Amino acid sequence: MITQKDLAKAFDRNVTIVKSQAKDLTHEDSLIQPPFRGNCLNWMLGHLIENHDDILETLGEPRLFDGQLDRYKRGSEPMRREDEGTIRLEDLLARLELD
Repeated sequence: MITQKDLAKAFDRNVTIVKSQAKDLTHEDSLIQPPFRGNCLNWMLGHLIENHDDILETLGEPRLFDGQLDRYKRGSEPMRREDEGTIRLEDLLARLELD
């Protein structure tokens, strides 16, 4: 069975990988749609952070970004350009550290 410590290490490892892979990308790069069914990096990062807030809430903890990540919820429209609710890449990467 996975322990809390194992889960925390897995989250930390994932943050390290994401930050490493995104280190040379610009905010504009993060908005590029892939040529296959999916969403851009910006949306995926926001979605991960939004899901982490869901986990916190399920555990009885306060959400860190309540209402700030609505653009990134499951079922939201694909992000094809910067629009209302889009969070800059550097801010999303910083929020990963707060999770």
